[in-house]
Amino acid sequence: MNIFIDTNIFLGFYSLSDGDLEELRKIAKLAENGKIKLFVSDYLEAEFLRNRESVIARAISDFEKSRVELHLPNIAKTYDIAVELRGIKRDFDTKLKALREDLRKDVAENKLKADAVIEEVLRSASKCTVEPKIVQSALLRHRLGHPPGKKDSCGDAVHWEWLLSVIPDGEDLFLISNDGDLESPLERGMVNGYLIREWAQKKSSSVALFKTLEEFLSAYFPEIKLADEIDKLSAIERLEKSMNFRDTHRALRGLRCFDDFTKDEVLRMLKAYITNYEINGILEDDDVHKFALRVVEMANACGLIDEVLTLEIMLNDLELED
Repeated sequence: MNIFIDTNIFLGFYSLSDGDLEELRKIAKLAENGKIKLFVSDYLEAEFLRNRESVIARAISDFEKSRVELHLPNIAKTYDIAVELRGIKRDFDTKLKALREDLRKDVAENKLKADAVIEEVLRSASKCTVEPKIVQSALLRHRLGHPPGKKDSCGDAVHWEWLLSVIPDGEDLFLISNDGDLESPLERGMVNGYLIREWAQKKSSSVALFKTLEEFLSAYFPEIKLADEIDKLSAIERLEKSMNFRDTHRALRGLRCFDDFTKDEVLRMLKAYITNYEINGILEDDDVHKFALRVVEMANACGLIDEVLTLEIMLNDLELED
């Protein structure tokens, strides 16, 4: 799946939007594990860095307007609870001041959690350079008034021309953007009709739009609740598809990092042990044997009594040989 995340999505994680950084981490993990191919250009990175501080400045400005006002009439001031409320307000003001100082320090040092997660996403992406000829094509598009883009900016046009140049012919594109310039004025949530036709004509494929990361992930990866689950599911898949002993050892190294598995995940690993010779052929190897015992324990705990019987027999036979 070819994915393009617009700059506005990244910048949204610094503002008052309800974007969840865990959703962004899922994107990074999906790209790292080859489930999606994320496209990022040097132009997008520059656009992001150019606007980061302005977005943060607006968010901090709004945050610094936070106040707790306490207006006690004289008749209430002698009550114990009034004294308690004044203490709560002082404590609030003190902690608010400390939070402001910590926030400003982390912003200056690029140590915000959003900075770390966005950097993780950018590292996982397929990075490309926007060549001068792409910019020239974007400028012409902008002057002709073709979408996407605003009257005073050709940034979206640059992104679009670049995507036309880097996405392989015949492969679909998934856009994640809440800008609106890519969106159809007739049907919200759909790509502009002009762009759909252009993409189909030039790439012989389709293009789809999602307004948020959550919307995209819910549509195509609904089973993934946490980003780290992607590593776990990928390791299970590597175990199932193991084509040699080295693949098996590699998959098990990944699986040993996790403590919790669902019943379905246990069943998948159990079937892999039973049916794949590249696994059961080296059942005597220490790591393969230890994880097999763990799979048996988990299978029994999940109620997979009949399903686990074959693996239990294989392990018993191995002990008799010893």
